[in-house]
Amino acid sequence: MDLAASLYPPLCERGPFPALYFPTTFFLTLVPFLFQNRRLGVVVTFPVLLLLCIRAPFYTFGSPSADYYNSGPFLAMLLWYLDFLVLTPTDGLNAPVYIGSSRTAATSDESKSQALADLSSPLQKLCWAFSLMIPSHRGIGWNWQVKGVPSDPNAKLSKWKYVRKHTQRIALTYFRSVAMLVIMGLSSTMQNKLGNEKSWESIFLDVIIGWSGAIWVWDRLNCFYSLLAALSVAIGLCETWEWPPLTGLLKDAWSVRQMWRCVDLSVLSCGSLHKLTKVSVSYITR
Repeated sequence: MDLAASLYPPLCERGPFPALYFPTTFFLTLVPFLFQNRRLGVVVTFPVLLLLCIRAPFYTFGSPSADYYNSGPFLAMLLWYLDFLVLTPTDGLNAPVYIGSSRTAATSDESKSQALADLSSPLQKLCWAFSLMIPSHRGIGWNWQVKGVPSDPNAKLSKWKYVRKHTQRIALTYFRSVAMLVIMGLSSTMQNKLGNEKSWESIFLDVIIGWSGAIWVWDRLNCFYSLLAALSVAIGLCETWEWPPLTGLLKDAWSVRQMWRCVDLSVLSCGSLHKLTKVSVSYITR
């Protein structure tokens, strides 16, 4: 890691991220789907995509924490690209096929099987590829949907009721996460006053800090997820069924084992998973 870090300039010498850097990088993951010859599309785009992802640390979002949070997508885009464009066949049984509810169907229960080969216009192919790469992080509506996705009681709600429901969840999870930060800060201060003494008070504070840290991460992930769900449904980019719950219910996470069972790890980006592991496990098990 030190060797890799030495290849990049220190934070104080990094320039701000260009406005189109991230959109351009993501767009390159979609371009090969427009080629008749998929292999040619990969040959043309992959070197540029790889270069952009490698050079991303030469720029900064303004702070170490912002850089940490935003580093995940560059790794995730490379993984998506390699998965769907290099490792996944373009046709046959294992090729990605959209099998979810059709956006143009008369009812939300109607399904339409749609492979890339079924599409004719570049715009249709671009929308198909976009849907494959972004909303379907668990394969929702696709033939590769992962197991164990929680059922969504809000999937049948009308558009604006669904948006309102997620807006309420955004507010709840955000303010609860702020409360967890306050509790962690107060508990840490009280623990510092106790020094290195291993009393029952210190152990009790350990438990409070551990669960506060875990709930903070839990709420921040759900807050961001609900924000994406509400915005994408509000502007018509996604349907309500495309955003099932990110996790189970917090009240069911009454132990460390239960907490990890309730968190659907398949939806987390590499950056989110690393952060969840680093914060919650270190606090809970220390």
